[in-house]
Amino acid sequence: MSQLQKKEYVRSMFAGISRRYDLLNHLLSLEKDKQWRRFAVSKLPPGHIIDICSGTGDVAIEAAKKKKTEQEDALLVVLEKAEEIKKELTAKEQKAKEEEKKFSVEESRIKADFTKVENELNKLLKDRDEHCARIGKDLLKRYTQLFESKNGLVVAAVKNGNCLGCHMNIPPQTLTEVRKNSKIIQCFNCSRILYWKDAS
Repeated sequence: MSQLQKKEYVRSMFAGISRRYDLLNHLLSLEKDKQWRRFAVSKLPPGHIIDICSGTGDVAIEAAKKKKTEQEDALLVVLEKAEEIKKELTAKEQKAKEEEKKFSVEESRIKADFTKVENELNKLLKDRDEHCARIGKDLLKRYTQLFESKNGLVVAAVKNGNCLGCHMNIPPQTLTEVRKNSKIIQCFNCSRILYWKDAS
């Protein structure tokens, strides 16, 4: 038999059994061949493989299935991580909206309080201007000087014969004038304007 005839014989023989090759492997090994292939593939290092003399390519197919499974598992991990990040982002966005709402409410409250205080201040300033218009210029000037020099404490009560601004004793004649409340009396010591306060 020539070399060419041998090649043709081998080719025709494998061509004849190739359709039943896997079936015979399964039957003769009681399907242990499937387990062997899976075990062999599980021991393969990561990366590309070359299946030489692979028969019908079962090992290559098993390796491709393994790689596909690994890729699907990796994809699932990525998708799960993406879902976690999405949930976390949604929660943070919701919290930001809640904080923004609280800030808006607080801002509105502060603006309302500011407007109220501003209105009250304007009313007080208006009242002050009206009162100042009825007071003599000399008296208003004296009051302003006292206000600046006494840190705003211009008026002091008289109790038990003492000025409660400087706690000095008031002379009896001055006490009598303060009780009358007929004119402006100033403390001889601290110059504050005095008014009578009942001892009770």
